[in-house]
This record gives sequence, C-alpha cells and structure tokens, in this order.
Amino acid sequence: MTWSNATRIIIHIGDAPPHGRRFTNLFDDYPDGDPNGLTAESVLKKMQLKKILYYFGKINNSTDVMINVFREIIGEFAIFDLMTAGSNPEALINKFCKATSSAIFSSITLTTTLRNSKSIYSLQRKKLQINPHEPDWTTHPEKTGKILYYIPPKSLAEVKDEYYFINSSYIEQDISFKLALQPFSVGAERYAYFALDTSLGRANKLVIKKYHDIKIGTIERYLESVEISNVADFFSTIFNAAAERVGINKKVIFLDAKVLYDETDNTCYSVEKYINNVEFKKFNTNNGLITELHPILEAFAHFTYKYTEGYLVVYDLQGVDLKWNSKMFFGKS
Repeated sequence: MTWSNATRIIIHIGDAPPHGRRFTNLFDDYPDGDPNGLTAESVLKKMQLKKILYYFGKINNSTDVMINVFREIIGEFAIFDLMTAGSNPEALINKFCKATSSAIFSSITLTTTLRNSKSIYSLQRKKLQINPHEPDWTTHPEKTGKILYYIPPKSLAEVKDEYYFINSSYIEQDISFKLALQPFSVGAERYAYFALDTSLGRANKLVIKKYHDIKIGTIERYLESVEISNVADFFSTIFNAAAERVGINKKVIFLDAKVLYDETDNTCYSVEKYINNVEFKKFNTNNGLITELHPILEAFAHFTYKYTEGYLVVYDLQGVDLKWNSKMFFGKS
C-alpha cells in the first residue's frame, strides 16, 4: 500500500491471535507460524519504517499474548476495548467510532510534533516507564536549585518586540525541592513529574516537566517555553477583561510557568503549579483540529489573531476546565 499523507494509522481489530505457538496454546493448523513465512518482526518493523502508527482493538482476551509480543517488538501502543456484553452491534459500533476518533487525534498530535517514526515509537516505549501515583516524599532526597522567570510583557508593542525577552534579565529565586523518580505522564514533547517545593518549611505541590530529547533540553529551550506562556498570559488578561464587559464570566487563565535549574544534577526543567484532582486535556492543535469544542477557547484564539492584526494566534491549548469556578487553566500553549 502506498501512503502519501503524514498521518498514517492502522487500527487492527482482532478476535483471535496470529498463527504460531508463540501467540497461543489453542489448536492451530499452523503451529510453526504463518505458512508464507511472515513474522511479526518483519511486518511491524516495516510498519515503523513507513511511519505508520499501530492501534489494536481488543474483542476478547485470546489476543493478550499477542499484544505482549507486539509490545516487545515496537513498544507501547494504544489498545481500545471493543469487548461488549452479549450480541450488541450498536455498542460495538459506538466503541469503534470513539476509538477511531481517538486514534486519529493522537496520531495527528504526534506526527505534527515529532517528525519521524523513530521518535514516535521511542515515545511509545517511554510510556512504559510511567508511574501515575504520587511518591512517598519521606524517601526522596531534598534538592536545591534556582527558579528562573521573566517579567511578563505589558503591551502589544513589547510582545511584538523580538528583543524584549533577549534584553530582559530573568529573575532568580532559590528553591529547595523533592522530585519523583518516575514521570506520572508523558506527552509528545515532555515528561511530567510530581514534585514538592520544600522551601522555607512549605510543602507545596508542583509539576516539573522535562523534554524527552536531552539535546534540546537546554536552558534556552526551557526559557522559550516560559516566554510563550508569558505572551499567552498577557493576551488572556486582556481577553478576560473584554469578555467580562459583555457579560461573559468564563475566564481563560495560563499557569505561571517558570524554569527550574537543578543545582544537584545540573539539569533544567519547566515548573508550574500542581492542580489537585484534575486531568489535563488537549482541546485543540496547531493544525486546526478541535478535539473538545469550547466556544470560549475558539473566541480567545480569534481574539489573539485580531488583536495582534494577524501577527500571531494562541492555539494548541491543553489544560483543564474547572466548571465549578468558571475558570479554564492551561499549561504551555
């Protein structure tokens, strides 16, 4: 098959494992494997070379061994639960449509951020290292470092000034902290770790983020992410005031992103406030895909474009909608 588009997906739906004893202990007419000589390694490696992302739709448990073998070859991949109770084709179709939408969205996000299949499958393997639970902080050593941040721009002229951040000296602040050994989440660009600010006897929760590729994990790369957040926050302040004047109380708020320089390990991170009991979502992407429509976010994006007279648009938003207090919080856009 010839693939011409950058986003390439295979959704494999299976109710039985492949031929061969390595995949099943059930009766098999071909216990030595495919009679034509095809192997999982050859097929999956070719799929990787063609930059195709693989997803599996699970109908029953007979494919569990196959899933483990495939993961040993290409690393972690998404598995969609297509199992239904009894004969219910409507439920199966509903699950399949949701799985397909999820696969398309996540694939577009990956292929627009990571430009090659090697990076994409490397990211999938890294997902195996995730630990979603907050650690026992009493067992973690205390580290020391510096918090680095800028004074945000106060006018559109400063936003458009390409030398504003270059000429602005960042502010330094001492910090003592503890850092989880394993990330609790991984995205297309960065790991996210639980952390604890222990400065001055406090114990405030933080989220520390680290880029996958250490070659781009320089302080300049992290300072750039702070610059982007500062600019987005500038526009959100103006937008929220304008929205309030016309009776719209929903607010768009960007988390205060800073750079953390770890003096103990000579490493840089991004750091931001931790919000309890919420799950961050991706609402839209730079290529225009809207995964969860919120009119206030589309209005905000349009506002940034019009306010800057086409100079820029703030998009690619991921965050959380706190419906109980009419606020939406976002990380780096």
